[in-house]
Amino acid sequence: KLIFEKVLITEEVRLEFGQEIPDWIAVVKNQNTSKFFEFQKVLDSGEASSIAFALGTENSLLIIDEVKGRKIATENGLEIIGTLGLLLLAKKSGLVEDLEQVLKDLNKNG
Repeated sequence: KLIFEKVLITEEVRLEFGQEIPDWIAVVKNQNTSKFFEFQKVLDSGEASSIAFALGTENSLLIIDEVKGRKIATENGLEIIGTLGLLLLAKKSGLVEDLEQVLKDLNKNG
């Protein structure tokens, strides 16, 4: 929440998360159903809905780590970033002091 002005996730991502979503994250409904169904043939619902939603949202930056999803997103002209990219932004912004320790903790927690 300290890096981006707003963070939006689809209902499918909220369901996959399986826990309460923090109040600074907005849950949105994907309106691009044709793209969602197209992407859902090869991706899970969270990635499919996120890519479809981002395609219909100006100036979006899609946060995605899954390799197949990243490939589809970039093939469709989306700008993407993953966990490592977010951590690098946080480090540059002074929000993360010990990036090496954060990476070790992530690896330890799967």
